[in-house]
Amino acid sequence: MSKIRICGLYDNTLVPGRNDGTGIYSNYNFKKREDVDYVHLIPLNGDRNIQQYGQFDFYLWCDYGEDAFPSYMADPVVARKNSIYWVSDLHWSPESAQYRINKAKEFDVVACHHQQHVQVMKDALGHDRVFWLPFAVEPKAYPRVHAVKKYDWGFVGHLNTAHRIHLLDTLYKEIPN
Repeated sequence: MSKIRICGLYDNTLVPGRNDGTGIYSNYNFKKREDVDYVHLIPLNGDRNIQQYGQFDFYLWCDYGEDAFPSYMADPVVARKNSIYWVSDLHWSPESAQYRINKAKEFDVVACHHQQHVQVMKDALGHDRVFWLPFAVEPKAYPRVHAVKKYDWGFVGHLNTAHRIHLLDTLYKEIPN
């Protein structure tokens, strides 16, 4: 049986220490499969002409999210046949949404992290090849731990905007534990 060749395009070098995201989840899980030959390319690292890596059956472009907007990766030369754009953060700003809608026009299929963005993309693109594919979690990265409840609330994310910092500051003032 021949392996399916998948080219994953995702930059995991932009934010030092950040080891999460759709691309990393995809990389990990595709590389575990025996029926897949998965190649992860980072266009900013010189992987601009992906044809040097041979032919691929499928291309997966993982949108990095708000940390990267608007032009985090130089667009590699990709034959966009059999391609999917896994998109995040249309809600970040009008410019972010427009950038991602324009990017989505280059792909055969679009997968949205947020369910409410599916219809937005369908309307903007004029086709129904848009699906909800939510954020994923690697269970091995988060083993169940029995612990005594210590805090009343928690935050999972990055303090990368004034809005988030203000929101967390407000929450902390209201519920300090």
